[in-house]
Amino acid sequence: LLAAGALAKVLILGYWWENPLPYQAVPKGLASLRAADCGVCHQEIYQEWQVSTHAHALSDRQFQAEMQKDPIVSWLCLNCHTPLENQLAQLVTGVRNQSTHQPILEKNPRYDAVLNREGVTCAVCHVKDGVILGPRGDPKAPHPVRKGPELLDGRACAACHQATAAYTDTLICTFDTGDEWRRSPYAARGQSCAHCHMPAVRRPVAIGGPVRESRRHLFLGSKIPKEKDLPAAHRAYYDLFSSGLSVDLRPGKLLLRNARAGHLLPTGDPERF
Repeated sequence: LLAAGALAKVLILGYWWENPLPYQAVPKGLASLRAADCGVCHQEIYQEWQVSTHAHALSDRQFQAEMQKDPIVSWLCLNCHTPLENQLAQLVTGVRNQSTHQPILEKNPRYDAVLNREGVTCAVCHVKDGVILGPRGDPKAPHPVRKGPELLDGRACAACHQATAAYTDTLICTFDTGDEWRRSPYAARGQSCAHCHMPAVRRPVAIGGPVRESRRHLFLGSKIPKEKDLPAAHRAYYDLFSSGLSVDLRPGKLLLRNARAGHLLPTGDPERF
C-alpha cells in the first residue's frame, strides 16, 4: 500500500521541488495540523496568517490562471503552493520518459481536504518529524517543540522561493529570490527574509504565555491585502512595511530605484510583474 511506505522520489532534473514535503503526523498535544487548531492558542499569529499571501497560495487567482494554461504539469506547481504530502489529493510517484507531462499518479489515502485549502499553512514551516519547530524551542509548551534556526536564516523561505529550472521551452521555473538575497548586501549584514517580511514584535506568542520577541506572520510583500479588506485592528500593518521601490519624478523622467529590497525588484515569476 502507498500509505505503508515511503514514496518513490520523482527525479527529473534532481531538484527538491519535484517532490512535496514528506507526510507529517499530528504531533502529540495537537488536535490536527489545521491552522484553525493552531489558532486556538496562537490567536494573533493565526489572524495575521489568514490575511497573508501564504494563506491564499492555492486560491490566488493569478496562480489558478497559470495552472489552467497546462493543467497536466500543475502537480509540480502544487509542491510549493500546497507543499505537504498531506495536502495533495493525488501523489506523483514517478514520471514516464523523464517528462513533467507524463506523471504517474496515485490516490493519496492520507489526503486532508481542509489542509489543502490552507495553501502554505502553519504545519508547512512548523511541523517536522512529530515535533513543532520554533525559533527557540520551548520545554513548557503543551506540545513537543524543537529549535529550528532555519526558520529565521532564510533556508525555510528558499525551500519554495528558490526554484530555477527549464523543463521544456514552455515550462520554466524562474524563482531566484533566495539567490538574489544571498548575493545582496542584506545577506552580508545578516538580515534575512524575516527582517523585512515578518516585522519583529514583542508579545505573548500564545494565550497566557510570557511577553517575548516574536515576528508578525503577515509575510508582507508585493501582494499585501488591500487596506479596505483588512479588519480595522490590522490596518496598522501597512505602517510596518515600506515598499522596496523609491520613485523620483523629474521633468520628463521617472526614476525607479531598488532602495530597500534585499532582492531584485521585481522578483519571482515574470508573469506576475
